[in-house]
Amino acid sequence: MRKLKSILLASCLSLGLIILPINQAFAAEGPVLTGLSLSPGQLSLVSGQTAVFTLTALYNDGTSADVTQKARFELPGGGFTGIPGQRGEFVAIAQGTWVLTGLYQGLSATASISITHGPISKLNILPVQASLPTDGFLPIRVYALDSNGNSWDVTKESVFSTTDPSGQVTAEGYQPHSVGNWQVSASFQGQTAGFPVTVTPGSVKNLEITPGEKVNLDIGDQFNFNAKATDAAGNQITTNVSWQTTNPKVAKVSKDGKLKALKPGQTNLIAEVSGERTIVSIIVNGAEPSATETTDEIVSVQKPKTIARAPRVSAEEIEKVPVTENFENSNSLQSTAPVENCKNIAHPWTIIILLLQIIALAAYFTWLIKKPFKLWWVAPGVLTLGLLLIYSQLFCNNTYLWWPWTVLGISVIFISVYYQRVELKDSGPPDQKPV
Repeated sequence: MRKLKSILLASCLSLGLIILPINQAFAAEGPVLTGLSLSPGQLSLVSGQTAVFTLTALYNDGTSADVTQKARFELPGGGFTGIPGQRGEFVAIAQGTWVLTGLYQGLSATASISITHGPISKLNILPVQASLPTDGFLPIRVYALDSNGNSWDVTKESVFSTTDPSGQVTAEGYQPHSVGNWQVSASFQGQTAGFPVTVTPGSVKNLEITPGEKVNLDIGDQFNFNAKATDAAGNQITTNVSWQTTNPKVAKVSKDGKLKALKPGQTNLIAEVSGERTIVSIIVNGAEPSATETTDEIVSVQKPKTIARAPRVSAEEIEKVPVTENFENSNSLQSTAPVENCKNIAHPWTIIILLLQIIALAAYFTWLIKKPFKLWWVAPGVLTLGLLLIYSQLFCNNTYLWWPWTVLGISVIFISVYYQRVELKDSGPPDQKPV
């Protein structure tokens, strides 16, 4: 009996040792974590504000627990900074929309945060400095900044000003007018920003010669002409002026605009700057001035208010066409006097004269071989002189060419050599042709 009791007692102790760990295991498991909740789920902040987020653990038995201090938070590329020792408390920094993630025991929860810029602390303007001509245009942008470096465009809301007395500056940009060093400024909500700008002359739009009307001179007269180049805004442009006359035999001009009358006739004085040119008609009278009448004085004659600009033409066309007296009612150069500068070998009349002389001399020398006479060289000289007189009187006034005399001289030399070969005497060439 005692043995049976010992067996039962040992069995009970063994069963107790088996059941006790099982009960303890079930008691230790408790409620199971099923999810996380991050609050607030959506939040709008101004840069610089502080926000506190709470991460709550949710269990299968319907209970919940605050696990903020045990959780880990992530904000990729975000605008928050954590405060050490206070998990879940953050400071908004960068403007934009961000997603905050809370992590705990392999689960996560998110919240959406929208951050806007804070109050303006500084104003920036672009560009920081500039240089442009009067006919240029400069775009402008203005940006406001808060204490955390967030910026936003306030160009259209800003008020602009400039020290350029006639310049205009708006939200679109700066349109200069006067040459000089100026300041462009913008203001917004009590903040001001500006930048220096250097304005240079624009492209040449107008070129004036003083004196600008037709000028009458006597042989030997000297005058100083001045040229003034301006841009579209009327600013004077300091640049080199190119001077020339269309007929240097009548008058010549130096590189600084000093003109000297040489012989009677008409020519055009041309001043050119950057493709813009102005022309003044020069008339040189035949009278030779006395020593007391010759002057280097600068003539100050006002140019007419409106002068129609002559079209751009080639140098050869300018040489052939003088400027008219009426500048206001003429859009092109019209001839008012015979053109003197006809020395161009391409001129059709010079070619005609040359051909006539060659044909006449050839015919004359052919005839001379058959019917010789004394002073045979007189006829070619008279022929050449007659042709030149016709040319100078009818086609090119007072212009005498040198090349016909050269042709005549060469012809005389050749015929003289020919006469010597056939042993002609002073009485003239032989009656028969040379063998």
